[in-house]
Amino acid sequence: MRIASQFAFSTPSITLRRHVLEFDEAGILSNLFSLDNQRVESAHTLFLDGIVSTQFTSLKMIMSPSEICHLTEDYYYIDVCADNIMPTRSHQPLILDFGSINAVEINSRLPKLESLIPHYSLYKIIAACVYYPALLVGKEVELAIGKKFVPLLWQNVDLVNKRILTGTCLKSL
Repeated sequence: MRIASQFAFSTPSITLRRHVLEFDEAGILSNLFSLDNQRVESAHTLFLDGIVSTQFTSLKMIMSPSEICHLTEDYYYIDVCADNIMPTRSHQPLILDFGSINAVEINSRLPKLESLIPHYSLYKIIAACVYYPALLVGKEVELAIGKKFVPLLWQNVDLVNKRILTGTCLKSL
C-alpha cells in the first residue's frame, strides 16, 4: 500500500509535509519520501486529505486504573469515556484515552474534545492520542522505515489553524 497526505505525524516535533508512505504486506513501513522533489506524480499512490498518524493506544485497554494513575503521574491524563470531566490547564504532556483503538468508537467520542480542550492544537491532540500513550507502554513511536505502522487518517481538520472541527473524524486505512 502506498499513501500520501498533506501531513504525516511522527512525533510532537516531527510532522512530515507532503510525504509518501509505502507499506509492505505485513504493515511495515518500507519506503518514505517527499513529493516535493518528484517531477511526476508517484504511481499507485492513494492521495488522502488530512493528516496520517499511527493508531491510538488506549491505556485502559492494557492496564489497571492504579497502573494508569502511577504511570501518568507526569502527564495530564484524561479518560474521554468518563462522565463529568473537569478539564484544567496543564503544562504537562496531555494523554487522551478513548478506551478503544477502534476508529468508529473513537469517532463517537471525538465531539467531546471541542468543548473539553478547545485551546489544544491539532498536533497536541494527535500526540495525546497516539504518541505519549505509546511511549508510556514502550511501543515504537517514531515514523521510520522498517517499523510497523498502522495508518489512521484524521479527516475534516483545519490544517491552516491546526484545530479539530465539529466534523473531524478518523478513518482506518
